[in-house]
Amino acid sequence: MILGFWFVPESPRWLLTQGRHEEALVVLRHAADKNGKDGRTMFPDDVVITHDEEESTDDDSCLKLLSPKWFKLTMPLYSVWFGFGFLYYGGILLISLEFSDIQEVLQSSSADDSHGFDYNALFISGSAELFGLVVSTLIIDKLGRVATQFSAYFLGGAACLLLGCLSGSAPRTTTVALAFAVRFFMMSGSCSTWAATSELLPTDIRTTGHSAANAAGRMGGFAAPYLITPGIAPSSIGMLMMGIGLFTCFMSALLPETSGKALGEATTTVIVEDGRCEASGASEDLAKASDERDSSNAVR
Repeated sequence: MILGFWFVPESPRWLLTQGRHEEALVVLRHAADKNGKDGRTMFPDDVVITHDEEESTDDDSCLKLLSPKWFKLTMPLYSVWFGFGFLYYGGILLISLEFSDIQEVLQSSSADDSHGFDYNALFISGSAELFGLVVSTLIIDKLGRVATQFSAYFLGGAACLLLGCLSGSAPRTTTVALAFAVRFFMMSGSCSTWAATSELLPTDIRTTGHSAANAAGRMGGFAAPYLITPGIAPSSIGMLMMGIGLFTCFMSALLPETSGKALGEATTTVIVEDGRCEASGASEDLAKASDERDSSNAVR
């Protein structure tokens, strides 16, 4: 994160609010060059960049999130975040219960409070997150954000169901493989959700909307330990996780696809047709903005 200080460009919008016009131009030209455009042609030295003085406040952003227009997008989005928080932390709890003797100690009459864990199995399952991160990065643009989330949460829930139902009866190799699959798919799904969220929300509500989504995820993670506890049958936990997984899949299917669309084009407006949110681009292409620059001599 410290190294990112030197590599992540500053927000041109923020630079404008600070009166740093030339620095904002440098960032915009660099972004244009990265996207195959000529930065000097799009943003020549005489261009005047302005920003809206009446920028929306945090209160305005919160009200937008609750408005009927955006609620039809934020409701399924925050439901996905709640589900992913529950599935991610719930999966960890399920695996921890599977590879420990907590259930046996509770069922015995021993007064010993010490518990043992299969740390090798826990390490193997935990390493799956690295593979899940890499795989989701490789396939998210090919399959799309919605398909990646849907498949990851469905397969992750199915792995939880199998792990819970086979607990205590399947060979250790099988349970370790299922635990690996749980962590793998939950990490893949969560990475896809993180990537899609910033693309779904427009600039004026992106920060507030993403923060609210993160809070919904924390609520899911907070609820998991109250429902996944020692003493509950692993099969019941598996069915609960599968149910949450199906719920999360359904909600992710209601989200618009943002793959292949520019950040400004993704969801500046949301149209609801047949119960499904679809994104319609309202921002102009950068090339068109460049053509109109001569008449307005300003980039809004």
